[in-house]
Amino acid sequence: MPQARRSIDIHATAESVFHAITDYARYPDFLPDVTRVEIVDRQEHVKVVTFELNLFKLTIIYTLRIVEEPFRRLHWTLVDSNWLKKVEGGWELETLNRQITRATYIQELKIKGLMPRIVSTKLVDFSLPAMLQQFKDTIEGKA
Repeated sequence: MPQARRSIDIHATAESVFHAITDYARYPDFLPDVTRVEIVDRQEHVKVVTFELNLFKLTIIYTLRIVEEPFRRLHWTLVDSNWLKKVEGGWELETLNRQITRATYIQELKIKGLMPRIVSTKLVDFSLPAMLQQFKDTIEGKA
């Protein structure tokens, strides 16, 4: 089961980073593989969000239940998907100093059926560093 854990240091407060990573509706603006986001249910610190990705001419749709702990972390679990059997992960935020936050992204995936391994590998290994850099650039105002 592909899994990954990667960190990136962002020149912003934990509050700014948290607000950016929880602004799910903006993901298609700066994450090229994300084509659609819909917030299905919204409570104070729990969101149910549907994402649509296009990878290798495949459309992957999945819905996550995301529990937010403001300015510290979020954790998600899979509700439903057309291609994914299991998705668990989250973000952990660590304040290094007043203006630098270490953002750690954790993801574990299990694919349904016979999806080509290259797709799951791209989801975890290849897309992750680029995605972290896209978040960093957006938060730091470089996008």
